[in-house]
Amino acid sequence: MITSTKNIKIKEYLKLRDSSKYRAQKNSFVLEGVRLIFEAIKHNVELDVVFLSGFCIEKIKDTAYDITQHEKFLLISNKVVNFISGVSNSQGAFAIAKKPNRLNVKNINNNEVVLALYEVKDPGNIGSIIRCAFAFGVRKIVLYNCCDVYNQKVVRSSMGGLFEVNFVICSNFLPFLKYLKSKNINIFASVLHNNAKGVSFLKGKNGVLIIGSEANGLPSSVINECENKVTIKMVKNAESLNVAVACGILLHEMKNMEG
Repeated sequence: MITSTKNIKIKEYLKLRDSSKYRAQKNSFVLEGVRLIFEAIKHNVELDVVFLSGFCIEKIKDTAYDITQHEKFLLISNKVVNFISGVSNSQGAFAIAKKPNRLNVKNINNNEVVLALYEVKDPGNIGSIIRCAFAFGVRKIVLYNCCDVYNQKVVRSSMGGLFEVNFVICSNFLPFLKYLKSKNINIFASVLHNNAKGVSFLKGKNGVLIIGSEANGLPSSVINECENKVTIKMVKNAESLNVAVACGILLHEMKNMEG
């Protein structure tokens, strides 16, 4: 049993939890919670170590979520649980996982719906967007200058959707758009312009849907590169929708979920 908060594996967990730079360097991230760890195992995510407390083991034994059989399982004390937990009522289950391989922009084609996020910074929004993508059958998300998708808040709020979606990290957005156009891939920009097309225009269409930042939306340099501009029509004087809510509405239309 690990009882010391200074244990080298515990220190590694905390460093990965708290540092995006270190997660990138180690190509690893952390998980907290029985369901998340179970989903990771189910999706063949490589786990370096699984930490479980005694009270967690008692609770999950003889259930569908019994993860005590993992070959890299280690027992930890309640003191360690309280030290490393990022939530108020911890389940006493933690893991260090390897990041899945990322996709390349060349993996994008015009026979699918792909989501592209431009400078979306809030971890809760990113997590909710990943859940929306999973719910509507979207399996590729392009990220430009967004918060780290392996931030613990993103991982937690994605509710396991993180393991269902493939990510493309884009370092320069305008060349990315030019590449899409060279391949005749449809591009749809989500905007607030009243003269943009309504969401019904998206129904059943494939291509790349671009969602802008919470505060500023999409810059004109991006919008001008997009032939198709869409907006969610609302009543006069209504506040703009939360980015994750807007994303859900738009993806619902694109995936034509009616019936």
